[in-house]
Amino acid sequence: MMNTSPHRFPVSETAHVRSLSKRLNWQVVAGLIALLLLGGAFLLFPTGRANAANAAVTYADSHWNCANVSCTSTVSAGSAQPNFQCAEFVARALSTEGLIPGLNSSSAQSAYGSYKASNGKTYDLLWVGWTTTGGYNTGINGLYQYLTQTGKASDIGNSPGGAVPGDVVIYHEGQGHTALLVQTGSSPLVDAHNNARYHVGYTEGYSSLTILHIGGSGSTPPAASWPNVGQGATGNTVYSIQLMLEAHGYSLSVDGDFGSQTTADVKAFQSAHGLGVDGIVGPQTWPALIVATSEGSTGPAVQALQRQLNAHGASLTVDGDFGAGTHSALISYQSSHGLSADGVAGPLTWQSLVG
Repeated sequence: MMNTSPHRFPVSETAHVRSLSKRLNWQVVAGLIALLLLGGAFLLFPTGRANAANAAVTYADSHWNCANVSCTSTVSAGSAQPNFQCAEFVARALSTEGLIPGLNSSSAQSAYGSYKASNGKTYDLLWVGWTTTGGYNTGINGLYQYLTQTGKASDIGNSPGGAVPGDVVIYHEGQGHTALLVQTGSSPLVDAHNNARYHVGYTEGYSSLTILHIGGSGSTPPAASWPNVGQGATGNTVYSIQLMLEAHGYSLSVDGDFGSQTTADVKAFQSAHGLGVDGIVGPQTWPALIVATSEGSTGPAVQALQRQLNAHGASLTVDGDFGAGTHSALISYQSSHGLSADGVAGPLTWQSLVG
């Protein structure tokens, strides 16, 4: 007779199978946990701009209370830091993103005090670049001038909605003050030196300030170069120049004709921003002239952007209102031209538009 009873392993063999099953189950669970952790890491620390910004933020969060560059001693929150002041602190943080080529966070103070940039100009990165009496025309090219004149960043005004961690805040007070944005969103926060401040509200109690949006850190600059535009030029690029001048407070006819009045205003702008005064909008003037815009922005700088996007195939109403349509057209342009599709029209995007 055939034995139809279920097959049974000997006791020792059954125990071995159960033990093996448990080990396999735990290996599967461990593998799933590892995959989840790896996925979380990619979500929390994506590639590109976020990583670059995190380098500056990480530096700021670990050096906010340092009494000196080597951080051999620290101070309590709110205490003075006379040997490691605000501009140097921010500049060293930016160097961790590669924004000051040739320097790192441990470079000599003298190297920051007299830094020759790729544009041939020398900058004092220990100096904010703003004073109550002179505005940005201080006679010394500081951190503000370096970031805007080299196209590393664009001045977006007091618009934290268009900022990201790792951007720079310039405060209009006394001899100037600066801090690094370490958190954006509904509650923007900064780290700052002079009085050892960690994760404090981004205004720091000041009524007048501007934000420098780091444009393209971690991204490949566009192949286009800034054009040289001067008296006698006409067309859409001249409209952009005139509208940007208007955004900076100049009153002129916006007619697409680079005439004597536009030349005079360009010279006035160049003088006010410590640039060479030649009346030509070229590689040194463009980055300072650009007013970065993003969704929610209004005014002539948005009109300039809308005109340029239309020239590149969009069909926008040129109304100076940066709404959903302009945002969508900008994202499309940035994506198709190898730019970071962040919806912010900063120097790199403008260099591509007019180059």
